[in-house]
Amino acid sequence: MYSLNYNYYKLHKNKLENMFNTNVETYIKITQNELIELVNFCLQKSSNTIEQFPPHLNIKQLSRYINYSEPAIYKMVSLAEVPCYKISGKLLFKKTEIDE
Repeated sequence: MYSLNYNYYKLHKNKLENMFNTNVETYIKITQNELIELVNFCLQKSSNTIEQFPPHLNIKQLSRYINYSEPAIYKMVSLAEVPCYKISGKLLFKKTEIDE
């Protein structure tokens, strides 16, 4: 399933709102090809901005990956809500375990 990148949405918010927050008559005027072009454009832009993450994440990377603050992650670790590994005094998280 594809989702629109939030930063991309913020940059083009007015354009997208004008396209989708209109009355029914406007929807009828949009052809199937125009809709396909719009969806492809949005998917292409969102796929270009996707951040790549390594298989093992540190606290900062995990914070960006799951969109939680670092203190919130430390709290989840202390409550054993998130699986982690301590290597050389640093907390590391397996991306595959976080995705589950």
